[in-house]
Amino acid sequence: LAAKTTIGVLRGLIRSFASEPLEAAEVTAVEVGSRKATQIKADAEGEFEVELPPGRYRVTIRASGYRTHTRNMKIAANNVAILNVDLRLRF
Repeated sequence: LAAKTTIGVLRGLIRSFASEPLEAAEVTAVEVGSRKATQIKADAEGEFEVELPPGRYRVTIRASGYRTHTRNMKIAANNVAILNVDLRLRF
């Protein structure tokens, strides 16, 4: 018998509108109804991946010189949620 997994994955790609990867963009996932937050940074290709318990999350992406992007996401057990974002320059 295989053990049940109770973790989901949030995976994505962060780029500029010019399609350039945004290295070190910060990704913060806050579980709705909780103050529990998980924070990671995108790699050199603008990619990120984090394991999260199932639930609803408010995901915020920040990069220096760019507008902040926020999205609500649902993370399900044994599934991967994809969040690809093109950030706009801050004027």
